[in-house]
Amino acid sequence: MGDLVQFVNAITGSPTVLLDLNDETVFAVSDWSAPPPELRRSTANSMMVDGERDAVTAYGGRTLTLGLELVTANQDANAVALQSLARLLDRPSGWLKFQPTGMSKPVFFRLRRSDLTEIQDVASASAYRKLKIRLPADPFAYGLPE
Repeated sequence: MGDLVQFVNAITGSPTVLLDLNDETVFAVSDWSAPPPELRRSTANSMMVDGERDAVTAYGGRTLTLGLELVTANQDANAVALQSLARLLDRPSGWLKFQPTGMSKPVFFRLRRSDLTEIQDVASASAYRKLKIRLPADPFAYGLPE
């Protein structure tokens, strides 16, 4: 079993899983990218001093990018799974649980509303699609409450 990548309902030790994106029976994560947020800054300068000074700094949002493989026995099951994913992405907010293999505790990303970025049909004996989703999120991951 690979890394845990799941849509969940809350940050708890055992949250309700709304959709498992890496169960490797329907969905499988083929690509994961979570670059750190950019530090944005507003600078001020004056003719009275050389250079610029940071007036304000703040981290911007983060965008998680996932490549997914969606494989089912038939097109109807594929459409149902795709619709389940689209409904979760279209919610005003949500949580994504991420726990790489070997990590003792998961982290959670607070997500904002998103859409399916790319859908590619693949010719095969089963119903097979490659998906790409971009998930706008808060700048930092959250851990379990302590």
